[in-house]
Amino acid sequence: MLRTGVLAAILLTSLSSFSPAAPLPQVAAADAGSYLVKGDGTLWVWGDYHGGERAGTPPAEKENTHPVPAAMAGLSDLVAVSVGSGHSIALKKDGTVWTWGYNGEGQLGTRGAADSRFPKPEQVKELSNIQAIVAGDRYCLALKNDGTLWAWGNNWHGQLGDGTKNSTSAPAQVTGLSDIVAMAAGMGHTLALKKDGTVWAWGYNDDGELGDGKRKDRFTPFQIPSLSGVKAVAAGSHHSVALKNDGTVWVWGDQKERHPTPRRLAGIDHVVAISAGGWYSLALKDDGTVWAWGSIANGEEDDKTMNEVIKKPVQIKGLTGVVGIANGLWHALALKKDGTVWGWGRNYFGALGDGTETSRRVPVRAKVPD
Repeated sequence: MLRTGVLAAILLTSLSSFSPAAPLPQVAAADAGSYLVKGDGTLWVWGDYHGGERAGTPPAEKENTHPVPAAMAGLSDLVAVSVGSGHSIALKKDGTVWTWGYNGEGQLGTRGAADSRFPKPEQVKELSNIQAIVAGDRYCLALKNDGTLWAWGNNWHGQLGDGTKNSTSAPAQVTGLSDIVAMAAGMGHTLALKKDGTVWAWGYNDDGELGDGKRKDRFTPFQIPSLSGVKAVAAGSHHSVALKNDGTVWVWGDQKERHPTPRRLAGIDHVVAISAGGWYSLALKDDGTVWAWGSIANGEEDDKTMNEVIKKPVQIKGLTGVVGIANGLWHALALKKDGTVWGWGRNYFGALGDGTETSRRVPVRAKVPD
């Protein structure tokens, strides 16, 4: 059975897809941490950011968590960041890939497999000419400029797409795929979007997250039937989301309701971006508003408001002018066009960046320096 719990942080934007040439700044969320790549290519972190060192922090205070945003040392010229369960991956302007954090299944792609934390970002030397990256649960994906997809790390459910269940620390091309423009990584399943608008899936499938109408793992990529005209994909812990060119949202998998094949999500349109977290999802509309559905707590939170299952998308109150979204396991982030970052949900280790560890049911502004 697939492991759940606090290690089940999904991405994404960790969990949302990455497309080439995404504009900066950019936000990403993990289980209890948040990341911001500013327009100048610097990385700002708060909450649990997997062990990287904060710039300018005295040695005695170099811990792994911080309740307010701070610049992270050792990285510059970034264009993207993604966060998995205990590990992080960043993409530089020159097409190189850098990773840090836990490496129990070789998810860092740099040192073999070692069940310990590596706090200093290190280059994945086998990779070059990369245009997009994403981190899933103990594995990573990288998209090259030639449209090929590369994967490494945990492979217990075939999420690396190589036809086996063997984990590896060496990035390897996902065979049988070409012309990929975006991808998404969940807890144990993977999605890839081709430039022709078709979606391909593989990996864990007990809850129907692969969209084939079955509940059996798949070890190699296959095209999801009856799904076309897609421009973005996102993967939660046990569910999947697709955004079509016409602004409609399609969902499948377990988000408190099992749907093993894609269906249109009612009650929302004019969507321009999507993101999927642990058991909930976000959508950004063309008017700058943010909408959510699912459950942010999955039954593990005393606050009944956070435990409530929202079947029909509801607008996040107090948020306008949003240009970017991300959600992790327990919290969500929104990036406004004025450059401010707002968060809500659980606030473990200061993941919301407001200087506290108090959970919030409404968005609060993260204290990101100008």
